[in-house]
Amino acid sequence: MDNEKKNALTAEADGLIEGRNAVIEALRAGTAIDKIYLQKGETDKTLGHIASRARAAGTVVVEADRRKLDAMSRTHAHQGVIALASVREYVSVESILNAAREKGEAPLLVVCDEISDPHNLGAIIRTAYCAGAHGVIIPKRRSAGLTSVVAKTSAGAVSYLPVARVPNLPALLKDLKDQGVWVFGTAAGGTTDLYHADLKGPAAIVIGSEGEGMSRLVEENCDFLVSIPMKGKLNSLNASAAAAIFCGALVAINAAGKAVPAGSSGALKVVGRAEHNAAAGEAIETAVGVFCYGNGSGGALLTAADVGGPAYVVDDETVGKTGTVVAGTVFQVDDDGVWVDLKAGLITVTQAAG
Repeated sequence: MDNEKKNALTAEADGLIEGRNAVIEALRAGTAIDKIYLQKGETDKTLGHIASRARAAGTVVVEADRRKLDAMSRTHAHQGVIALASVREYVSVESILNAAREKGEAPLLVVCDEISDPHNLGAIIRTAYCAGAHGVIIPKRRSAGLTSVVAKTSAGAVSYLPVARVPNLPALLKDLKDQGVWVFGTAAGGTTDLYHADLKGPAAIVIGSEGEGMSRLVEENCDFLVSIPMKGKLNSLNASAAAAIFCGALVAINAAGKAVPAGSSGALKVVGRAEHNAAAGEAIETAVGVFCYGNGSGGALLTAADVGGPAYVVDDETVGKTGTVVAGTVFQVDDDGVWVDLKAGLITVTQAAG
């Protein structure tokens, strides 16, 4: 086999589509394309047509200098354009959450913040799948995609675990929190170490990029920053190694049994959220009634008569009508599917969806 044919076969195996006609035909045929690289500064009309058509299809288009394209190319005839084929279609975040609800399980998501190394992303997908995660979420830009390298590194897990791609990770995290999912960011300087963190219930684990960790806005939208205790002289781990340790901790929690209330099915909608250190007697108004945080010191607590409707008292040990509970767990307040979650500075009130 001559070198030209060998290089063409290698490119195909790596998911590379090189050359103007080849990329145009791939777009026309509806081939799943993860990303298209166009030569920077090139004004050729054909490349402009490719860019327009790709963006219309929702494909990420990246400008790159010729040296990068030359380094990527296997055929050495890229003509200023290289497309990376995707090994499977991306899904929506909502479809991942719905799949968890249909199984009657609390959602478990792994969010990758700008993981650019395809080998790391593939390893994270493999670990997440083996740990029982319902899906992985990546940003649309500044991230590796579902390329053949990722598929190979995942050892086939990418074929089974849904992956969603979103344009804005901070906005996604806000939406997840509104849906009752706790967001745990991995950070060397985290306020809680992994082995003392409460990872029970619906959770999203955020893994930062290889060099910089989590971006500022992503970190600000985490409920908790969790660190992995380190021994020896090193103070950091590879992104995929950190993900493996976190997922392993979640497997242990699943084996021990989560403190998720029976009958909740994981399909919960947040109807109120307040700081845990609210003053005694301070009202938390929600769609299902008024809740009141008590500090156990006999502060003035609300009653149903005070608010003219349902009222519940919440503190570190007791909840109005349901008796004693353990702080940091999820428990039912009444028979109407109303649940309260006390955890590290926050009270979250949720209600069964539907």
